[in-house]
Amino acid sequence: MRALLRALATIVLAGLAIGFFPWPFVWVFLLGSYLGLWLFQRSHRIAPKILSLNICLISFVFAVGEAVLSWQDGYSKETAAHTVHDHAYDGETDDVLGWRLIKNSRWHAKKFYDGKLLYDVVVTVGDNGLRITPPCRRGCTQSILFFGCSYTYGQGVNDRETLPYQVALLTDRRYATYNFAVHGYGTHQMLAAIENGLVDTRVKEDARYIIYGAIYPEHIYRLAGLRSSWGHDPKYVLDSHGEPRYLGHFDDEVCRRWICTWVARQIEKSALITRTTRLIQGFFKVDDALFVAMVIKSRKLLLERFPNAEFHMIVWDQAPNEQVLSTLRNQGIKVHLIKDVLPSWWKRQYLIEHDGHPSALAYRTVSQYVVQQIIHE
Repeated sequence: MRALLRALATIVLAGLAIGFFPWPFVWVFLLGSYLGLWLFQRSHRIAPKILSLNICLISFVFAVGEAVLSWQDGYSKETAAHTVHDHAYDGETDDVLGWRLIKNSRWHAKKFYDGKLLYDVVVTVGDNGLRITPPCRRGCTQSILFFGCSYTYGQGVNDRETLPYQVALLTDRRYATYNFAVHGYGTHQMLAAIENGLVDTRVKEDARYIIYGAIYPEHIYRLAGLRSSWGHDPKYVLDSHGEPRYLGHFDDEVCRRWICTWVARQIEKSALITRTTRLIQGFFKVDDALFVAMVIKSRKLLLERFPNAEFHMIVWDQAPNEQVLSTLRNQGIKVHLIKDVLPSWWKRQYLIEHDGHPSALAYRTVSQYVVQQIIHE
């Protein structure tokens, strides 16, 4: 009974630590170490003594590791604490895409860091539910379609400074330009929009160029539901033939929607567990095959609808491994790496300070590349 009460008290203290203490998992691991030491002292047999001693030592090592990593993460968390968004996002739940922009809406998106204004930009969404681009000239018969996430959508820049808008201006508005990108989107939203007719109902012209802006490996993690901001994202898996198959939404299961989501948020408070999880994800890249299949199927469906189109892919951040690149290129996908577009030190000059999204300068440079190397003008 005494051991049971001590174990229950330890669990209660661990729960309070996770809920209210700074560096909560340092305390959790220290409590585990204390419990292991107490069991070691109380045990009279060799096997329980060895087990409890290992629990004590391993928990103590984890506590030290957690303390070191939490101290390091303190700098980034302090940075996040100084960051304030003011109406940066404006949208509503969507049963196909998880999240969508509100039609015919317009707002000022602002971001501050330590009281300093990082950006104050205007975001306008048209009656088609997409961020606006300039109208094409009268009588235009061809279009350019952009898919992607915040890097293509233009988080932190004005309407006129986004990549699709700049490309439209540089081509003298001869093409109708569509920006299907939204912050937080990934490959799964692109394929879901195509499969559910959301592209067909919006695009009236014949698409000539289709450009998907991917962040690698971030979009892989989003495919696995590891980076979802709202949980209702479309969920895909590979079937027995290696084809992407729609399974519903990530939050369809009651466990994931309620209990598992809450548990995951508590575990994310551990610097040690979070770092370890990211290392495992980066090492195994378990969703590379799904990512490749999703891009290939998206291209296939789009070219069935627009047989005269070219499908291009711009990869931001790090380049995929050679196997991924060769597979994509062998399927006719023209891949452009951002390292070939912007200089090697681009992250220091071409990102918004304390934000991480491309700046207006970055979009101007990339749009020139798109017009010269993809559209060939």
